Amino acid sequence: MALSSITSFLRSDTSGTYSPLPTSSRSDSEKQSPSEFTTAYSKPSKWHQRIDPRTISDLTLGLSDGLTVPFALTAGLAALGDTKIVVFAGLAELMAGSISMGIGGFIVLMCNRQSAATTKASTIAMVYTSPAEARAAVISTLECYVSASLLDAVATDITSAHDKTINFLLEHHHRFESADVSPRLYTSALCIAFGYFFGGLIPLLPYVFIEDGGVALVCSVVVMVFTLFGFGVGKTAVLGERRWGCRIVEGLKMVGLGGSAAAASVLCVRLVHQ
Repeated sequence: MALSSITSFLRSDTSGTYSPLPTSSRSDSEKQSPSEFTTAYSKPSKWHQRIDPRTISDLTLGLSDGLTVPFALTAGLAALGDTKIVVFAGLAELMAGSISMGIGGFIVLMCNRQSAATTKASTIAMVYTSPAEARAAVISTLECYVSASLLDAVATDITSAHDKTINFLLEHHHRFESADVSPRLYTSALCIAFGYFFGGLIPLLPYVFIEDGGVALVCSVVVMVFTLFGFGVGKTAVLGERRWGCRIVEGLKMVGLGGSAAAASVLCVRLVHQ
């Protein structure tokens, strides 16, 4: 009964994100109370529950790059004083950048799928051809979860069947993701590309409607400061962070990142232009 309970508990951890809390290294006075945990961490928001977290990650990747790289480019080109150059160069960069980002996301998932197939094949081969090595891998994984007195018995129970051993090693030793990534190959690429294009279009709009390069630059900077700040705050809110202090800090980080990239781009263009 004890062995089956432990094995059931271990099999329930399929997300690959579990790690034991180091409570033993903290004194009783340093341990967090339940109220501290509920303040620091919260359940995911409604949007986070409805939307696949991977989709949020892809959109965040595309938006974060789109809000910084094209912004830096347009801010740097604005130093030339010609808004037409800024608009045409910005559109060209948006198209090329969004396509490149989308292809990059597609290639990453393809590599992950190939790596997963190789890992699964090598694990199956090890279990059938080298039981001693498979058992050693099981024991090394169990050491984080099971006491020394139960370690040998639990390892024996897990390695009693090939299928059980393979599933355990894939899920807990290799942190193997059982879900097929094939349906996400195209959705991930589209999400990243769309996020990049939409994020990069925002700093470009002032140059479309304002002919004066200096005024357009100021308007673009103001728009991007609020956009970057709102993006940082909104991203942490969607991911379930309830503390407004952390949301504001994340927003300021995004503003600092975009601002530093734009400042570096403007400086480089001015140096080259002179």
